[in-house]
Amino acid sequence: MKPENFFTLILLFCTPTLLFAGNLRQPDLNQLQNGDLIFRTGSGFVSDFARNFSKHDKRFSHVGIIAITTTTINVIHSVHDDEKQYNGVVTEPVAAFLQASSNWAVYRLPLTPLQQNRLTQSAQRFAKQKIPFDSKFDLMTTQNFYCTELIWHAAHKASPDRNLIKNRTLRAGTAFISIEDLYRDGNARLVESLY
Repeated sequence: MKPENFFTLILLFCTPTLLFAGNLRQPDLNQLQNGDLIFRTGSGFVSDFARNFSKHDKRFSHVGIIAITTTTINVIHSVHDDEKQYNGVVTEPVAAFLQASSNWAVYRLPLTPLQQNRLTQSAQRFAKQKIPFDSKFDLMTTQNFYCTELIWHAAHKASPDRNLIKNRTLRAGTAFISIEDLYRDGNARLVESLY
């Protein structure tokens, strides 16, 4: 096979994948509400590690909280990302949050509109405080948060129902909030997904 034909063949196989990666369908912004939880699937070692914290449903590797303003729809989440220079609770547009994702889903906790706003406001306060990422995965501290821990603490500030996020996963005798703990046992209702 001639080199130029080989290059054309590679281009034909890769182009649909590249087009899809750049045009990942975004959530319907009209369906989103303050306090919705948006889950994504990333790739690489860190994403695989995060997915494996869940014991049963390993679809997602990260989660954030939808925050709607008059001009933008953002996601508040806690992440350590050297490339973006993030270390802790940050706010970014939905499109940026989903940029390197292969799948996503939006779930809604059983909260009143007032509680949904409180959830978002709590997360916004954590972002303004620039709470760093919790690399020790310690639920007992409020000085650092990993992604699901941020949601757990914000939910406790939003609702008196301490069972809103029901399950805590145990690994090696340590309790933590896995991604599936936020939705798996009916804690939240699916709004929309690309999975």
